[in-house]
Amino acid sequence: MTTFALIHGGNYTSACWQRLTPLLDGEVLLVDLPGRAGRPADLATVTLADNVAAVIEGLKAHGAPGRDVVLVGHSVAGITVAHVLNEALELVGKVVLLSSTIPPHGSAVIDHIDPDVRESVMAGSGGGVFKIEDDVARQILCNDMDQEQTAFTMAGMVEDATSILAEKVDLSGLRSGVPVTYVRLGNDATLPPVQQDAAIAAIGSPEVARIDSSGHMAMISHPTELAAILNEVGAR
Repeated sequence: MTTFALIHGGNYTSACWQRLTPLLDGEVLLVDLPGRAGRPADLATVTLADNVAAVIEGLKAHGAPGRDVVLVGHSVAGITVAHVLNEALELVGKVVLLSSTIPPHGSAVIDHIDPDVRESVMAGSGGGVFKIEDDVARQILCNDMDQEQTAFTMAGMVEDATSILAEKVDLSGLRSGVPVTYVRLGNDATLPPVQQDAAIAAIGSPEVARIDSSGHMAMISHPTELAAILNEVGAR
């Protein structure tokens, strides 16, 4: 049976997936990264290695055969997924990157995100943590949402670790032969399509699926379309 291991992006917890999970054809493993609701830690000290260790721990505890695991990373969690593959390739059968920030090999996320988003992150930073300002978050995360979806999205925001954005990435695992599908969101105001295309190029030649009308939080605004993509990947 397919296991979908879902890794949330920055400023969120695993609760962001709750509208998607009932639509998935298989078991679901929700991983809270360190410093979130299900995994207490001092966010100011959390590193990319800590995030990777949390995902590997979750996969091992779940116990599904690697060939049955679809590892799904949203947004900045794409770099966590990449490093999980570097360290524990045998635990993963397929990868889906949902509008993921993937900078070129050896560079950092902060150097390759939209300047306006970078400015908001820096404005909301302090003491090793950051949170996007509410007004900006509504503009860049909720641009395709109705009022109820927007309220859900805003209520789910938490602080995140600033250091993750400045760490150099190693994309070796994404180029190791594990099937990678990149979900390109055509109405994304957080990671605009041109930047998603740059991420796709940095990976190499992943399969590309598209939800043209979706903004950045597709699991909230377009869960049915996203589930269809994930279920198709899982059924292969």
